[in-house]
Amino acid sequence: MRIGIVGGAERTEPQLKRLASAAGHEVEFHAGHMSSCGSASLEALVTRCDVLVITTDVNSHAAVRAARGLSRAKGITPLLCRRLGVGRFSELLHGLESAALSAHV
Repeated sequence: MRIGIVGGAERTEPQLKRLASAAGHEVEFHAGHMSSCGSASLEALVTRCDVLVITTDVNSHAAVRAARGLSRAKGITPLLCRRLGVGRFSELLHGLESAALSAHV
């Protein structure tokens, strides 16, 4: 599964990628910067991901609005969280695994 993360994960990006990889997932990041080609790269990320996580505390209002709108257009419900650290991301991965197991039963 490909997980898109918008905003706030620049410092923890390597750790989150390792956690996701160990669980069999891929992670893509968008820092939330909307200047220059930021909106095009955000749209590309949302198009490619299966799950979208949007952090709100350390993200621009424009990036949050754009990511929510793009996810709605794609038909996925984003997970909004104030902050996304290693612990919270680990919980998210565990939840994804539980949901996948439930779907196969």
